[in-house]
Amino acid sequence: MSRLTNRHNPNLTIDARDFDRTMNELMRFTGKTFKEIINHEAARILVKVIKKTKPSQGGEKGMMVKRITVRYSYKDDSNPHPKMVGRVKIRGRRRNTRKIRKKGMMVMKGRGKNRKKVWDPNRNNPDWKLLQDELKRLRLWKLARIGQSKATWLYIAKRAKIKGVDVGVPGYVKTALLLFTSNLKSVINGTSAPFGKHNWVVTMKNFGKVAMIRGGRRRGADGFNVFRNAYNGRVGYFKENLAQGVFEKTKKITSKYRGLMVSPVSNKRGSDPV
Repeated sequence: MSRLTNRHNPNLTIDARDFDRTMNELMRFTGKTFKEIINHEAARILVKVIKKTKPSQGGEKGMMVKRITVRYSYKDDSNPHPKMVGRVKIRGRRRNTRKIRKKGMMVMKGRGKNRKKVWDPNRNNPDWKLLQDELKRLRLWKLARIGQSKATWLYIAKRAKIKGVDVGVPGYVKTALLLFTSNLKSVINGTSAPFGKHNWVVTMKNFGKVAMIRGGRRRGADGFNVFRNAYNGRVGYFKENLAQGVFEKTKKITSKYRGLMVSPVSNKRGSDPV
């Protein structure tokens, strides 16, 4: 593959030719099969991407928790926060949250022709409890999915059966993975399969909107640029090691490429475990 394209912005691409050449050079220096090399490098890329991908709207986890809590909370006898959600569904209708108070509601008073709606400031509003229940439901739903953008890459690794990616992944990301909808799963996937007689191809498909897009009113996690940096970073890492003479000795190779059982062509004693 010579190019990777961002579905949400076709103008953003990654030239993969340099990466392909690097994989072939690694195979030559280490004596490993292309399958072993490509899976190893894919794992290192995904570990980096999961670490660097931020929750949607560009914040860290603590910041996102604060934002969600503010947006879906309405304390007793206080003015609503300016960033509180504007409308929620109550009794099957979308209601303005700022017009619902704990006390005070329109009631019918009077008899006969004089019966009319009037404002009673002391009447307990039954919709207040329904509002609090709905805000809590939405708050918990959002909090449980803070790590969803990071989790899309973990899902890809599991689908492609790439090992070692989930080590050190925060618990909230693993929780978000368990809550994926069928719609989200349908637009992300990963495979690791043979291609031709000698090559091996790892395919990563991530069309998650929040995970991949950036900018605009509904900001995403900028996953494409994070992936591009991690992808190109592995090429730079190889070139740096090559310049430093790492590939001249097996011990140095294994120290830089942990997880590979390095078997250089010149080493007749077999593999050196890492």
